[in-house]
Amino acid sequence: MKHLRTFVSTLLAILAAAAVPALLFGIESDAACLAFILALAWILVLGLPTFLILKGRGCVRWWSALFSGFLLAAIPIALLGWPYHPGGGMSFSAWDGHRMVDYVVNGIPTRAGWRQFLTSTFGFGALGSASALAFWLVWRLCGHREPVVPGTPPETLSLASCQGAAQTRARNA
Repeated sequence: MKHLRTFVSTLLAILAAAAVPALLFGIESDAACLAFILALAWILVLGLPTFLILKGRGCVRWWSALFSGFLLAAIPIALLGWPYHPGGGMSFSAWDGHRMVDYVVNGIPTRAGWRQFLTSTFGFGALGSASALAFWLVWRLCGHREPVVPGTPPETLSLASCQGAAQTRARNA
């Protein structure tokens, strides 16, 4: 029965996390459906394994969710969107809402190109953090608590508490 409860609460947390990007596009739009499907795939491929690793170490906290969600969203986007391509002779301009702006000239990003790169990387990172926090909140509201080292406040901001909890659990096993 305990395993079923854990499975159901984790499934609900995954669905909640995938719903966050969909809510940005509005519930009834086609873009929301696509955002939900892509977020769900992203969570299953990157988020769930990270959660299981953190859970195994006793480190599922709100701050670990925010941090890992940011990294899991920002790093792949940063790698895919890296604007610096020297020697390629590639140039890229786009309309920024007011005028045409050069983002890359002869493979070298302009200031606007770097600004666009950082904005999109941090934007996706923030979205990843929001999704991971939604996951953590649902998972926590389903009654899950991570063990901590005796005498340590349950929501401490110390990574040492995660390491200590894993060591205590290993000794007790």
